[in-house]
Amino acid sequence: MLAPLGALLSSVQEREALSDLARKSLEERARRAKLLGDLSVGYAMASLKKILEADEPAPAPVEVVEDTPVAMKLELAPPVDDLVNDYDSLSASQVVALLDSLGSEERVRVRDYEASHRGRRTILGKIESLERKKPS
Repeated sequence: MLAPLGALLSSVQEREALSDLARKSLEERARRAKLLGDLSVGYAMASLKKILEADEPAPAPVEVVEDTPVAMKLELAPPVDDLVNDYDSLSASQVVALLDSLGSEERVRVRDYEASHRGRRTILGKIESLERKKPS
């Protein structure tokens, strides 16, 4: 008669133990992420300070070639927020719906930005389709 009650109590204790374990794991991950972030910011600040104190010219811009890693391309495409508000927060279907209202040059900017950032095929395909349809 007390067996179901005992099973319930052990189940509650097991859930509490699992919850504690999960919490500790998340806390450890958050601690590591914070440490990594602090190290990254510290390294960037030290590098910037070294550059500013050295009075050397700024490094030359990176030239984009087909083999350029995506991480390097991210900084090269100009943002398109002046064309489409909060572009990065829009879904692909929302961007596709806006493409008809943009001019050819604006679509090229969106295409370049999208290709160097998220590379969503839906958007890139729609831009390509619209560019093929435009009158010559």
